[in-house]
Amino acid sequence: MKNKKDDKDKISKLDKIKLLISVLSLLFSGTVMLKLFSVENSYNKQLQILQQDFNTQLEMVRNDVETNIQDVKATMVSSNVENTTNNYGAVIDERDSVTTLLKYAGNAYLAGDYETVIQIYSMEKLAQNDIACSNLGFMFANGLYYDVDLAKADEYYRKAIKYGNLQAYDNMLAAHFRLWKDDCIEILLLGYAGEYSDAKMVEFIASHYEGYEDFSTEDKIRIVEKLLFETPKEEQTEIIDGFYSAEFAGTVSLTYTPTDTAIERYVYTGEIPYITKDEAGTTKQYEKYMMYCSEIDILDEGWCWSE
Repeated sequence: MKNKKDDKDKISKLDKIKLLISVLSLLFSGTVMLKLFSVENSYNKQLQILQQDFNTQLEMVRNDVETNIQDVKATMVSSNVENTTNNYGAVIDERDSVTTLLKYAGNAYLAGDYETVIQIYSMEKLAQNDIACSNLGFMFANGLYYDVDLAKADEYYRKAIKYGNLQAYDNMLAAHFRLWKDDCIEILLLGYAGEYSDAKMVEFIASHYEGYEDFSTEDKIRIVEKLLFETPKEEQTEIIDGFYSAEFAGTVSLTYTPTDTAIERYVYTGEIPYITKDEAGTTKQYEKYMMYCSEIDILDEGWCWSE
């Protein structure tokens, strides 16, 4: 009887152990599954974020590439206007609109293709266009494609002014002051119109007077009127000369005496002896100064762009 009871107890304990093992297995397996599920969920989220970032970057690259392609297409202009094409395959000739021709000329200017700029601006269709005339004047005034030719620049600037381009006047005025020409008063008179003057010209002239920042518009106009209509010619020249200042441009050694110009001045500082294989002598030493018109940046001299 004892043996049977012991056996029954053993079986009962064995069942309990099995049950405990089963419960523990379920608990542990559930924890593992939860962890696996959590890891998988986190992985999926990270993958989704990476996919979104990749798509965003890809779209940005596509947009950049498309923009660059359009820029290249817009600027690729050949030098022969009669057979000028861009990547769109369009021929640039008199049949193009004025806006299109000005755009191609502007693109060619940015590319440094001044020959194409000249050929486009020389079209009959642009003969009376204020932007084309102003920019031709700018090229002559600044030695772009052509040698510097202020007379030719003035010719085109005056045409542009006639056709209503005020920037052409500012450009012309800036060129004459930059090169220190004797006819600056004449150019200033050109910009004066009845009771009012070109705003930039007025600001430019007034800027050379002490305390001009506190002047009213009427005060500034009065300064210009006094300079142009009340000041004797000799004094006008002195006032204009006062707009310039000398900036040291270095020391030069010359065997001859240099001649001062309106924008270059030389100050003799002595002689330096030299000895070569064949001869001995001295060179003259000069300090070179360049004369700059102050506040000229107010005129905003530059290329005219089509709207």
